[in-house]
Amino acid sequence: MNQAFCVSVLLLAVALNLAGCSSSSSPKPVTALELSVDSTACEVCNTVRVTATVHGGDSKAVDWYVNGAFGGQVTTGTVTQTNPTTFTAPEAVPVEPVVQIKAVSQEEPSIADSCVVRIAFTTIHVNAASGNDQTGTGCITHPLKTITHALAAAQPNMTVLVAPGLYDATNGDTFPMNMTGRITLVGESQTGTIIRTHANVYCALIMNGDSPRVRRLTIDNGGIADTTREHVIYVNGDATGAGIDSLIIPDRAYLSMIRVAAATNTANTNCQFIAQGTVKSRCFEIVFGDSGTIIRNCLISGFIDGIFFNG
Repeated sequence: MNQAFCVSVLLLAVALNLAGCSSSSSPKPVTALELSVDSTACEVCNTVRVTATVHGGDSKAVDWYVNGAFGGQVTTGTVTQTNPTTFTAPEAVPVEPVVQIKAVSQEEPSIADSCVVRIAFTTIHVNAASGNDQTGTGCITHPLKTITHALAAAQPNMTVLVAPGLYDATNGDTFPMNMTGRITLVGESQTGTIIRTHANVYCALIMNGDSPRVRRLTIDNGGIADTTREHVIYVNGDATGAGIDSLIIPDRAYLSMIRVAAATNTANTNCQFIAQGTVKSRCFEIVFGDSGTIIRNCLISGFIDGIFFNG
């Protein structure tokens, strides 16, 4: 074969190879941007993570917006300019509770994607140590101080979540505490969240209306020999479907720990009732036309009457 021809062929191959390398190393344009969100619902003051995946291009950087505002606003929520971003919900539910989170490619601003998050307020936080009934909103970063205030502010289907601590008159709580309707009172710690009454109190908690629930906390009176407080929890006659679950009540109520007064379908489960001192009357008092009461998996210790049917 002619040597000059071989050299020409070799040079042509090298040229083609170089051309191919040059073509493959040229930047590809941004073709798409996709968002993924950890949750489409967010409690006030809480956070949600949103991730932007950029397809193509040299840069994966994006700009973040909430309802069209770069970085968001305090009234609708804010986002960090990172990827993934952290969306922080506002302290109160906006007038329009569904907000739009949008990411725009910095390299190609015409490429963008968005998702929506619904802001909700379903849990009122209470903290005796850090809460404030005047300035607190009840969200996780601005809790209320007293259970009393939280129960008064709670709307149907809301949960009052109580941090470990002592909730008594010195904390600003008043008794009896009143629960009305579909409200759930929950302690973060069964032994560490303590509701404590003192003398001259009729009872610690009154449950009213449709489906009030209380669970996972301790109720006591600090070991005071008190003959003025008749009950610990009073389930009122208009209560339907009240729930008492996972409570510890080491107490000395004068008449009964739990009085179910003509209520319907009250469930008492997984509780410990331990009589204290010399006042050891009744644990459960079922009164006057009550129907459907359930007592299941409870420890009842030291009472004259574990379950007393009255009338």
